[in-house]
Amino acid sequence: MCNDDLTAGAQRVALDGPTEIWLVGNEQSAAAAPPDMALLPAGDLAKSYAHWVDRATIAWRVPPTEGAGGPERQFHLHFSPDASLRVTAGGVEGAETTLPLRVAGSNIPAAVAARFPHLHGCTHLEIPEEHLEQVSALLQGQVAVSVAAPDGAALDACSVQLAGAIDDLFATVLLQS
Repeated sequence: MCNDDLTAGAQRVALDGPTEIWLVGNEQSAAAAPPDMALLPAGDLAKSYAHWVDRATIAWRVPPTEGAGGPERQFHLHFSPDASLRVTAGGVEGAETTLPLRVAGSNIPAAVAARFPHLHGCTHLEIPEEHLEQVSALLQGQVAVSVAAPDGAALDACSVQLAGAIDDLFATVLLQS
């Protein structure tokens, strides 16, 4: 409230404790003092914001660069066969395999957008050709993606929705049988 003006039904409340609170991202509690951002996890594996839409393509609504025309961010795919991935301030830990992802564009290809129109505008990430033979095995465990600043500082991470890749990889096998 500003000055001494009170709107209809408003009350002035005296606070005995802190006069401000800090709520941060995925944390479940409020803090009375500013938190040390360097200690907070960079992402949340309970959220599945990325979509693996075919064997080689991942769509994630995260900017591919640092600002318009800025340097490209670093993207990675992380895999754990026993679901031991966790996010720390330093990024994703506990991966058995971590693969680099190539930024293929600031938007998904038209063919992908036709199948998944809700993903229009997502960054188009590709699994490098030399790692495509691993895709079948990677789909059988916990999978996450992460993004880091050009200097390597962890920015975000999340789990991956796998339905598109599973359809692409295994529906073809079923149709051939």
